[in-house]
Amino acid sequence: RPDVATAVSRECQHSQAPTMAHWSAAIRILRYLVATSTFSLYYNRTPRPIVLSAYADTAFGNEQERWYSYGHAVYIADCLVCWQSKSTKSVCLNTAEAEYIAATECTKDIIWT
Repeated sequence: RPDVATAVSRECQHSQAPTMAHWSAAIRILRYLVATSTFSLYYNRTPRPIVLSAYADTAFGNEQERWYSYGHAVYIADCLVCWQSKSTKSVCLNTAEAEYIAATECTKDIIWT
């Protein structure tokens, strides 16, 4: 589920030594999953041209350690077929470099798709 991928990833980073705050966050994620268990993706079958589109973005320097995170989504005919959200330990010198890396990772998924 792409809607909880980042939240679960961040919680998994603290699985070695969780605190009560991490426990509360995990319970909140589980409550969200239960509340949205009947939701589903709907793919429209109207005969339209098949268009490939992709979106990539990065958050540069938001982490305390000055790391950055990025994500992207790839759509074919308005249907989400691939996504990724990742926090990286590499250090970028500026926002343009972080955006370039995010675009490169998105392009790799487009080529694979």
